[in-house]
Amino acid sequence: MYTPSEEQAAFHDSDARFRCVAGGIQSGKSFSVAKELHRYCTVRGGFGWLVGPDYEQVKAEFGYMMQDCRDLQIMDENSLSFPSRGSAKFKLIPEMGGFEWQTKSSADPTSLASFAPDVVVMCEAAQQQHNAFMKCLERVARKGAPLILSGTFESSLGWYAEVYEEWKNHA
Repeated sequence: MYTPSEEQAAFHDSDARFRCVAGGIQSGKSFSVAKELHRYCTVRGGFGWLVGPDYEQVKAEFGYMMQDCRDLQIMDENSLSFPSRGSAKFKLIPEMGGFEWQTKSSADPTSLASFAPDVVVMCEAAQQQHNAFMKCLERVARKGAPLILSGTFESSLGWYAEVYEEWKNHA
């Protein structure tokens, strides 16, 4: 059973299109983000991206989402692709609209092109280049989709803390 902290509850209660989740190492960011993503699975035939600096850095959020969907018996088990290296994906069952979750790596800019997802999450956002952030903003613009950033300020490349402060004041 998930009982969010006060800070996590504020994140879940927000209807802002652009949101940041920040906290220390092992503070529950990935778990909270995975719980939040269920609200976006309602777009029939839609899809969402979990973007990390590499494919390894999105495994926590992807794993939590996958397990939740399995527990709720809404995951199409035949759609699961979870290789040890590279992009992972799964779909919800057709009765739930077939929403698909895909992992992406910002180290490969071509993987962030062409399509307009229904939601994008930048996992370990502070470890990604600013141009990856801009590419994600570009991708959500067409549909007016939400963008969620998650990460710690440790090992930050600098832009993440500035965006966090700016978005915090507009939530």
